[in-house]
Amino acid sequence: MEQHTKKHARHSFYHLKNALGGLKIAMRGAFLNIKSMLALQIIYSIFYTLIEYSLFQLLLSIALKIDGYSFLNSANIGRFLITPPAIAMLLILFLTACMLTYLNACILLGGFQASLARQKLRMKDIFLHGCAKGFQRFHFKQLYVALPLFAYQILINLFFFYEICFRINPYSTFLPMLFSKLIYCIPIITFLIFIGIFAVREFFCACYWYLGDFGLRNAKKASVPLVRKNLRAVLSDIVLLNLLVVVLWFILRLLCQIIIVVVVNFFAPSDLKVAMVLSFNNTLSIALIWFVTCIGVFLNAAMMTHMFYRFSGNDVILEFHLSYAPDTPLRRIFRACGLVAAGVGVFCFLYYGIYNGALLAERPLSPVQIYCHRGLSSEAPENSLEAIDLAISSLSDGVEIDVQETKDGVVIVCHDSSLKRIAGKKINIADVTYEELKQYDISYYFSKDHEFTYIPTLEEVMSLVKGRAHLLIELKRNSASADLAAKVVGLIEQYEMEYQCSIQSADYAYLRQVNELNPDLTLGYILTTAIGNYYKNDMIDFFCVRSMFVNNTTVAKAHAQGKAVYAWTINTRAEAERMKNAQVDVIITDYPAKAREVIYRDERSSYSIIKLLRLML
Repeated sequence: MEQHTKKHARHSFYHLKNALGGLKIAMRGAFLNIKSMLALQIIYSIFYTLIEYSLFQLLLSIALKIDGYSFLNSANIGRFLITPPAIAMLLILFLTACMLTYLNACILLGGFQASLARQKLRMKDIFLHGCAKGFQRFHFKQLYVALPLFAYQILINLFFFYEICFRINPYSTFLPMLFSKLIYCIPIITFLIFIGIFAVREFFCACYWYLGDFGLRNAKKASVPLVRKNLRAVLSDIVLLNLLVVVLWFILRLLCQIIIVVVVNFFAPSDLKVAMVLSFNNTLSIALIWFVTCIGVFLNAAMMTHMFYRFSGNDVILEFHLSYAPDTPLRRIFRACGLVAAGVGVFCFLYYGIYNGALLAERPLSPVQIYCHRGLSSEAPENSLEAIDLAISSLSDGVEIDVQETKDGVVIVCHDSSLKRIAGKKINIADVTYEELKQYDISYYFSKDHEFTYIPTLEEVMSLVKGRAHLLIELKRNSASADLAAKVVGLIEQYEMEYQCSIQSADYAYLRQVNELNPDLTLGYILTTAIGNYYKNDMIDFFCVRSMFVNNTTVAKAHAQGKAVYAWTINTRAEAERMKNAQVDVIITDYPAKAREVIYRDERSSYSIIKLLRLML
């Protein structure tokens, strides 16, 4: 028995040594063009991600709109995924991913083929050759080559899928519940087993097709016996390489977390330290997962190319005979047009995504959002420019403000219909012009030592907030507010902030007017109580409910109808925890930093470096 154990240990060590040796040779071959290929892979992965993510957001928004949902959560995602629009969305995303994977495979395999042949190439050469051969041999049936590669990417990234689904917000808030249901869990596990077998079985299909110039049918036939003959070596190399990729992720994550914690600990305000660390943790995890999976695909392609030549016994035949035609004026024009098109694409992404606030729009799959109530009203006079600016600086996802009209029709940001509470004057806002209104100091109620603060216009607030945070605008009715809805919609369209603004009101007539003027704006109905079938209104996207009336049942009913729930005003830790457990979508609070601590962790800790680092791990 002891001899058998020793023999088995020696046998395992021998295979491990061979696997490490094979990986070393594979990586050495890849290193010849490492700079060009790695840079190309990162650039390609960025475009791959942007295309898939943008297409996903667009198709998901369309599918949700057709199906009558405002967002997804564990209560409705199962029903949504079996609807025709959702199936069509997934099919389009899958075909797009296959085409992008197909092109990526052509580029990587061609580049590593050149590396193994010891030919130094420029990044442009690698890209052009991969694209040229890929397009030359392209036929819709050839997309089959991408299927085992796509399945293989899923297989080697299962650990990172687990991290995303179970440890990163918002997915960790509802995907674990989805996986806990047998009706969903069993098909998912069955699917993963199937793609694992398929990916290994067809492991060399793309290599035979691209590197060996086999036809698709012959490539499929040749892959299976080569894998079967070298199954143990193939599996050991795959497992070992991808374990090393996971170790790389752990090391990079730890280093980045230490840097973030040290910087936050020394430079951030004490009341924001925990909130900032917890907020950055999600972004850091997603960014590192993206980067490491990008590197993982690169390394696996290098290993696959080397194993193909090693096990098949084929000689490396290089087809890189790129000749460049003279640089004619026509070619320069085409090159200039390509650069202009790329520049326009980047500009549109930056303008519509960042400056225009599209990236700030509430996504259908979004974590619990934290909105500041009338700006950071605990630190500055409510609804003032100072309070709104402080709200954005305090890690708020959005700012809730109130608007109404003055006597001369100016839309101003103020909650009360009179100045008595905020300025100590018995004057109704609807009875004075804006020029008269600007003379009154609204810091009267806040602090006698605070500097003079005036009531801002909605236009001033939009100029301040544009591209920085989401704006939740509540329409307040007074005697001068006949056309308030039209003016607010007009300002939103003028500043091109349709993606960055939501409108709510307790006056249903206002919401109906807004919907008639611009049906694409997100609308919310303010409820002082939560009784009846209020959640079945098709025009409303979310309900803003006083927190005392929010419970698991009311939220579940709204979510089942595809409606979001905003809870106000949550200023205690206990109430924030209750809202978190009820799975509300937005918490409106005067203390955003404290609310964020509750959302991202369960127990309060001190602000030492060790404790802050522990929060991120």
